[in-house]
Amino acid sequence: MNRFASGGAMTGTGVQKFAYTALIVLLFGLSSGWLGAL
Repeated sequence: MNRFASGGAMTGTGVQKFAYTALIVLLFGLSSGWLGAL
């Protein structure tokens, strides 16, 4: 149970970092798309 709880905590931070990374990549993608359209 303890290992599962620790894994859950690590997974939570991992998901949070992944969410921030995905958001940044998405913003860069939109920015490059707008620049390409211009």
